[in-house]
Amino acid sequence: MSKKPYRLGIIVGRFQTIHAGHEYMINRALEVCETVGIFVGSSQESETAKNPFTYETRKELLTLLFGDRVKICPLADI
Repeated sequence: MSKKPYRLGIIVGRFQTIHAGHEYMINRALEVCETVGIFVGSSQESETAKNPFTYETRKELLTLLFGDRVKICPLADI
């Protein structure tokens, strides 16, 4: 039985690039949530001034930092 107060935490961001605020938010969610889902926004965008990195690159960076402790999914703008 988990001692964490929440079963699920959801974080949405573009992560262009990952900065200290993102890391703090995700680490805090991992402390209090059994499962943390990260939705990478603007996932269909890349190689623009606002969104230079592809979804795959952002997912890889998040995976390098947090491993399998988080679930990462694309979230396209509609």
